Amino acid sequence: MPNWIAIIPQGNQLIRCISLPHPRTGTTALFALNQSNLLEYRKLPSNSQHSWFIKDTVVRNGDLSILFPFNPLYILIPILTKRRQKSIDSKGKLLAIDDLLLSDEYLDLSLLSSLPNLHDQLSLICDIQEISQNEFYYRLNDDMLMHWLEQKVATIVNNYDNYPLMKVLKSTESAIKEDAIPEFRKRQAVLLLADNLDKSTVQMLNTHLNLNEAVSFESKYAYFSQSTPGHPEAKKMAEKAVEKETKKPDLSHGQKKLAKANIKGMKSLSSFFAKKE
Repeated sequence: MPNWIAIIPQGNQLIRCISLPHPRTGTTALFALNQSNLLEYRKLPSNSQHSWFIKDTVVRNGDLSILFPFNPLYILIPILTKRRQKSIDSKGKLLAIDDLLLSDEYLDLSLLSSLPNLHDQLSLICDIQEISQNEFYYRLNDDMLMHWLEQKVATIVNNYDNYPLMKVLKSTESAIKEDAIPEFRKRQAVLLLADNLDKSTVQMLNTHLNLNEAVSFESKYAYFSQSTPGHPEAKKMAEKAVEKETKKPDLSHGQKKLAKANIKGMKSLSSFFAKKE
């Protein structure tokens, strides 16, 4: 009987769950690895009263987990940045893939070397030197990295109307000057990417794109929320929640009569249970 239920991309056979450093925070995060892809693990929590019916069995854990395809380059960018040891006088060190993925804290990191397209993906953001046949050394190239991320931003902006996550944000564009909308959308695209980028990379991307208003690294984005922080709709929802909590419950007819009763001179109920001296 399964312990939890997960939705995985079609055609993907899950091999194993692995622990990797999250590219934005550096803290441990759960991923999954199959023969050809890295998948990010996301869990949608449920009420404790929920459960799943699978054929003739019941799974008590009612949580729903979703595994999304995840580009391993996001995992490797902060590692490449740190381990190249770049300085003013040097572009930094070239590293073999085994050295790049070596970690005493995250042993599962070395499993990324099994991904069949990892070399091709690293060639998009790294200088590569072939030492011998099929033996390559890698070093992060900042210009290549910014070009790769700029293409990601352009893809989001060009398909802005097709992303459900952006529909709420589009309603705020009525208060923005028409010539400022492209930059607004570009900032939102960077904010979306920033969820999987470390602080220094986000700051570098802001500078590269000449954004007038830098995108905050610490900004939060609610993936499964129908409204976003700071949006008028989110504010209304928050106000309704507070109003619901503070609103006094309606009294019944009998309770209203008791509230109007004259209790002057009457002892409180607690006085009958007080300790006698």
